[in-house]
Amino acid sequence: DYFMWTGDVTFLREQMDRIRTAMRFVEREFQTRQRKCIYTTWPGHEGRSGVRVVDGVKTIVPGEGVGSNYWDLLPFGGEDALATVYYYDALRDLAALEEAAVKLGITSSVGGTAYDPADLRRHAEEVKAYGGERFWNGATGRFGTRDLDGVLHDYGFTFLNNEAVYHGFATDEQAKSIDDWIRGERIVAGDTSTGADIYHW
Repeated sequence: DYFMWTGDVTFLREQMDRIRTAMRFVEREFQTRQRKCIYTTWPGHEGRSGVRVVDGVKTIVPGEGVGSNYWDLLPFGGEDALATVYYYDALRDLAALEEAAVKLGITSSVGGTAYDPADLRRHAEEVKAYGGERFWNGATGRFGTRDLDGVLHDYGFTFLNNEAVYHGFATDEQAKSIDDWIRGERIVAGDTSTGADIYHW
């Protein structure tokens, strides 16, 4: 994003190998090419709450339910919807950077391999297609996130849904459903925050 805003060729020349290395880490660590999402298996980051209720008895599970993003009070992870939205955006950004690097004659200084922009964009569309179904809650008309057990968690997540719309991860129909809900024009049964209270600010 910085390069696209500034056109700072020196910055891109100095950072391109690091950017590629970072993306390769993401692909390897979170199994993105195989799973078409950010799949987090780090201990505590499984996307579960860390609380189990069995026969009416609540048990705290130590080391589970760790927050894994900016919204650190809410456990994401497992199949992480918010990180997947950002990954989708990063793939498209890297495609644009790789095209710029070719035009500017920027090659790898440490033997790293450049990404193919067409492949990055194709994979981004796979991620969008998978996530658009996997994280979508048809009953509420908005996105949630899934834990490692495959359970969908949907507490409203205005931040996740706004980011999905902003980055073009949501389809037009999904974006309209999200917008109608956030503006209070559509009420989701069971929500404790409705109407103007959903997005007060």
